[in-house]
Amino acid sequence: MKTLGYHERLVNMLACVTDSEPLCLVVEYCDNGDLLQFLRERCKYMMKLDDLGINYHDPPENDNYDTNMIVTLKQLLQFAVQISYGLEYLSQKGFVHRDVAARNVLVHEGTACKIGDFGLCRYIYADQSQYKSKGGKLPLKWMSPEAIRHYEFTIKSDVWSFGILLFEVITLGGSPYPGMPPEDVLPYLEGGGRIEKPDNCPENFYDVMIQCWNAEPEDRIEFSDIRMQLATQLEDITEDYSYLKLDAAKDYYNVQYGDEKKPDVVIIPDEIIKPSKLIMDELSVKNLAIET
Repeated sequence: MKTLGYHERLVNMLACVTDSEPLCLVVEYCDNGDLLQFLRERCKYMMKLDDLGINYHDPPENDNYDTNMIVTLKQLLQFAVQISYGLEYLSQKGFVHRDVAARNVLVHEGTACKIGDFGLCRYIYADQSQYKSKGGKLPLKWMSPEAIRHYEFTIKSDVWSFGILLFEVITLGGSPYPGMPPEDVLPYLEGGGRIEKPDNCPENFYDVMIQCWNAEPEDRIEFSDIRMQLATQLEDITEDYSYLKLDAAKDYYNVQYGDEKKPDVVIIPDEIIKPSKLIMDELSVKNLAIET
């Protein structure tokens, strides 16, 4: 974290104690917690208002709803721009985060997003464009095909994961590939399957997501271009267009709000796997414990 340096879109280290017990790391405080729960709490609240017939698109009458619990498309675009800015900085510094997801972004004062949880973050040397994982817990549904198949992580695999994060943002904490077992994700992706455009998702926003999910890593969009495209969309948005209409019947909203967040995770054996021998049979439950 010292090597990362300071950036306004990272959860920055303020101090550390490393030469005596207990070891201590002091980081910036973000009062709203992680982005995933921030969005899900508001999704649940807005759906409750829908059930009660309260129109939260209009100013509240007699304080009949909490405006701080209403999320607009403009606010979601602001979050997306901020996160892409932080990831652009990380990539320029030569770091691969390896766990880009809404659960690893913190929110402060309801308006500012900061990237956190650098436990899987790795530095890529100038003569080495990828990091080969040797094992550990990895979130399969956020991973690119090459990361699932070969455990190869690059800046472009972070770009893929950011596309999944954009899906989480636009669905207010929705679950990617809802109803799909983790072991089916790789065949689905290698067969050309991708997440379909969610409701409330503008075409140009979804286009950024699709550019993140090119099968070939070198064909994926750069973080600098992501930030510029999203920033342009944010400039073009109007308040009248920024209200959300949630469809509770959509399967990606079918999450247990309030429960402990526990994404699909694969536990990879702590040994180097030869890419040429890594086939889908090795992703079966016999070799990988899958938490759902």
